[in-house]
Amino acid sequence: MPYATIEGFEKWSEQEVFDRSKDHLLGQAQRSVSRYGDCVYRSSDGLMCAAGIFLRPESAADCEGKGWATLRNDGMVPSKHLELVGDLQLIHDNTPPDDWKAQLKALAAERGLVYND
Repeated sequence: MPYATIEGFEKWSEQEVFDRSKDHLLGQAQRSVSRYGDCVYRSSDGLMCAAGIFLRPESAADCEGKGWATLRNDGMVPSKHLELVGDLQLIHDNTPPDDWKAQLKALAAERGLVYND
């Protein structure tokens, strides 16, 4: 079974994964949530979480309700970038959007990545 991630994901560097997720989150500037207010990979109104952008549209629904590590354990996503995507997912899920920039800067520094404005 192919992974639920978009084509090329496994080939990207940590910097590329971080940049894509950062740019997406800061551009969207709001959480991707269900009608019940739970964070979701892809919402019915077209929003995506920090990890949801890495899922193929046709696979996203099968991934809902599972954290990235669980998806990996289930063989749905690769191990590559596991910790980084998990950290990005936590920022989306647990930090108010107004604080995302500061949290992303801190994550970049912690992981030795470059934060590009």
